[in-house]
Amino acid sequence: MPGVESDANALYQIAFNFAHCGNRKKAEELQDAFNKTGIANADPTVLAWNYAPLGEKDLALDALEKGLEIRSPYLVYLKVDPMLDSLRDDPRFKALLKKVGFEK
Repeated sequence: MPGVESDANALYQIAFNFAHCGNRKKAEELQDAFNKTGIANADPTVLAWNYAPLGEKDLALDALEKGLEIRSPYLVYLKVDPMLDSLRDDPRFKALLKKVGFEK
């Protein structure tokens, strides 16, 4: 029987899909449900991949900065993941790239 973590992961993945398909209302609804599971507390970095395509730059960058604090393994995708393209011109994102070591 699936546990809370697998249910939370399913919520996250479905929210991710709706966000990237442009269905903001459904993505936000599912993101809220995911947030209530508390799973994102383990690695808040994953939230950036849902917030960025919704235009929630501050929330996405906050999540990435929290990920930096905990040394999230997901930060290896900062430089190359097209899902984060909407953040690339932001000074906070550029600072993150430097802190992670992708930029000089």
